[in-house]
Amino acid sequence: MADDVSNLRFTKATPVSSSIRQAIEKIDGYYYVMDSASNSLLVKTDDGNTAFQYPLDTTISTPVKEIKHDGAYFWTLQSGTGHFYIRRWFIQNYLCKLQSTIDLTNNVDDTFSSDTMAIEHYHRKLTAPATISGTSIELDSTDRMPGAGGKLFLGPSTSLGYEGLYEERSVASVSGTTVNFSGDLDYSYATGDMCHFNTKIWLFNNFNRTASNEGAVYEIDSRIADTLGTVTIDSDAAWGTDLTVYPGTEFKNITGATYATYNYYSPSSGVVTPTPLLMFVYSSNLLFLDTSQAGNSVLDLAAMQEVYKADDANLWTVLNITVEDTYSDVETDESIKIKRDTLYRLQDGVTYGGVDQTTNSTINYAMTTMKPYVFSIGLSVTPAVISADSTATAAVVATVRDQYNLPVSGVSVAFTENDSVDAPDGAEIVSPISTNTNGQATTTFTAGNAEKTVRVTATVTDIIPA
Repeated sequence: MADDVSNLRFTKATPVSSSIRQAIEKIDGYYYVMDSASNSLLVKTDDGNTAFQYPLDTTISTPVKEIKHDGAYFWTLQSGTGHFYIRRWFIQNYLCKLQSTIDLTNNVDDTFSSDTMAIEHYHRKLTAPATISGTSIELDSTDRMPGAGGKLFLGPSTSLGYEGLYEERSVASVSGTTVNFSGDLDYSYATGDMCHFNTKIWLFNNFNRTASNEGAVYEIDSRIADTLGTVTIDSDAAWGTDLTVYPGTEFKNITGATYATYNYYSPSSGVVTPTPLLMFVYSSNLLFLDTSQAGNSVLDLAAMQEVYKADDANLWTVLNITVEDTYSDVETDESIKIKRDTLYRLQDGVTYGGVDQTTNSTINYAMTTMKPYVFSIGLSVTPAVISADSTATAAVVATVRDQYNLPVSGVSVAFTENDSVDAPDGAEIVSPISTNTNGQATTTFTAGNAEKTVRVTATVTDIIPA
């Protein structure tokens, strides 16, 4: 299945080959770019034009390597000499205001070199009204809710008299679906109003602490950024208990990552479940990491990405990936599923119609579905040589797999043979055949009465299974 690259083009101030990247986050159909040249947060349409911009209240002197949104705050990753900066921003009164900065300074314990990060975040809905001066709310789920001291962002409110208002509250305790706060609510909220929270920052570092032979993903407690101002990390002691490091060569030189709820298909159980996952591009694969599991090991699932150039040997560089935020982790509405299943890859070029396409002034987002689709077909014939007697037969098996290298069942496979002579003098093959649970469609080839080489072709018409 080819990637859709139509209309998704963005201008860069420097050539694609430059080390300067443009990071983009997709929210409600728009693309958000934090631009160091204009010192503003740009809101772009899918043709690359700017629909609106929010001036920044703080000058940023270096380009933004990554930008993420957690439902309330924007998070950015920037580099400086001997430093990396993770910053948290908030839009207020048409101004994008800096809230806090984590200053990651190279030191004897850590060397920092990173191109991407992801923010682990969640969205919940109120299942009952919450009134001003109240100390608790009822939510549709408290799964992965932060414990005491964690913060929830409520709003914007749709309650009469409080429309558009919002606030942030500290969690005192959680009991069932009830969240108790350590202070009174400033405003009232209606059933269905949103609640957002973040828990972790996942930073892909090209060093495992100071070792350069492998990378590491740094699990950082996002509460480290709750305090307004700057937190400087210049030693192992400065992390306190806020850091856990997971080393591995698969975490080195990662340029695109995101955190989103994905309709995850478990190969072991065969069940599809909306699951929050850390996703990142490694070589030509999209890998998944379930951060709720002990050890945070990479799942036994990888999605092949169509990032190969026309020569089928070299890869385009993936600069950024994003999944449009649906602001819900529990809805099963079909439109929500479609958004969850669409991955956007920002690349330094694309291959479209078998032709490499790139320029030095634009870069492209390539859209691809994460819903399983037919990615490959393998064909085998047993035996490979049979008698030319119009009765000998051979078993022809087509094995259909998706981009996760898992079998695709229930799709129709059309078999054809290139014998120019019709049966009974020529060869014959039974078609079409549907694939079984192993992704295999088995048919019978019957020989003609003349010795020759006959080519058998298998074609799948149902690219995306029902």
